[in-house]
Amino acid sequence: MKLRPTIIEQIYNELNLGHFCQNDFLIEFNANNTLVDICFRGNKKYRFYIHETYSRQGIFSIMRMLNCDAREIIESYQEPGEYNISQHVRHDNFNSAVGDISKWTMRIREDIIAQRFFSAPHADDLIELFQKQIDESVKDEEEYFTKEEESKLSQKLEALQKRVSELEEKYNLEKEKANEVKDAISSSKSDINIYPKGIWYRTSANKIINALKLAFKNKEVKAMLLEVTKEYILKMIGINK
Repeated sequence: MKLRPTIIEQIYNELNLGHFCQNDFLIEFNANNTLVDICFRGNKKYRFYIHETYSRQGIFSIMRMLNCDAREIIESYQEPGEYNISQHVRHDNFNSAVGDISKWTMRIREDIIAQRFFSAPHADDLIELFQKQIDESVKDEEEYFTKEEESKLSQKLEALQKRVSELEEKYNLEKEKANEVKDAISSSKSDINIYPKGIWYRTSANKIINALKLAFKNKEVKAMLLEVTKEYILKMIGINK
């Protein structure tokens, strides 16, 4: 079956929705027993094709009676799938299969983002990292901060708070959620002249990271904020000055 020009145009339109365009894909029509075969140029494991098949009963009937029409079935193969790495989907009609193309391209983007942030710091990993760095870098844990040290730490916390505000505005973060993180930073700042160094470093790092962990559910936003927090907290401990 050769696809009509209007159907081909509909396929192109689906590919042009969202963050990609049709030129990001290799597209073949009526090749290798498929009606359309689409492959993402950036990573060729991502593939979507539509093919037609026939019910077994239909084929059996053809074999028995040549005047019996086989029932046409439209199926698509999609990688990545909605839940699994790949999936086969049976459609009620061809338009339904074409309509899945834009959803498939969205999943490609989700996978690419997930790969980008898969190695990004996770909250629990950061807490463990900071505890280790504190053990190695803070030699006078029982002592209290001097006025000069208090001033420097306050400045670094204010810089972190300002950075969170900048990210809030740039990425349109929820104000209420961003305030929860900024409140945790303010609370840590007020504890500087109360706690000994070891306790302050540990509780302030835990407090700020936990606030990030609970406030933001979006993985991309959370990973970005954790990366920023990692940089500032390491500076506070005395690393990456």
